[in-house]
Amino acid sequence: MCDVPQLTAAASTGSVSERFIDTLATKMSLGDVRPRAVAVRQAAVAVVLHNAPAPRVLLMKRAERAGDPWSGHISLPGGGYHASDGDLRVTAIRESREELNIDLASARLLGNLPTLHPRSTGPKQVEVTPFVFVTTVAVEPVCGPEALSAFWLPLDVATAREKRANSGHL
Repeated sequence: MCDVPQLTAAASTGSVSERFIDTLATKMSLGDVRPRAVAVRQAAVAVVLHNAPAPRVLLMKRAERAGDPWSGHISLPGGGYHASDGDLRVTAIRESREELNIDLASARLLGNLPTLHPRSTGPKQVEVTPFVFVTTVAVEPVCGPEALSAFWLPLDVATAREKRANSGHL
């Protein structure tokens, strides 16, 4: 069995990225993490933020698999709820371990975002609940069979197009 890197909660030292994380934390909370009793599949993803040198998010490229609507996509780690998980937060933690060999159980959990209803699932509907975790440790993910690669994307790069659009420059 592989050793799983442990992520640690962020300490507040006042850097710009830590102030960003602290501000984000004040706007989030942990809602009901139990899967809803609905006829659609339930899933969860982990939004893993690293706060240094600037805020960034962990993304992965999914492996190509027949019948997988997200095959080959860039995504957050995550996947389908199993009854043995007990709740969707545990699903996000389990899937992150399976896909990228990272353990989020000790990471700082800021909360969850509203449930999403992706249109790319085809006739098989699914509800996806994102959970936001923060770490001060930039782990090097080890891809499992469901992931081809993983990388840290700086949030300023992720939001650059939106900033240009809002300023009138595309």
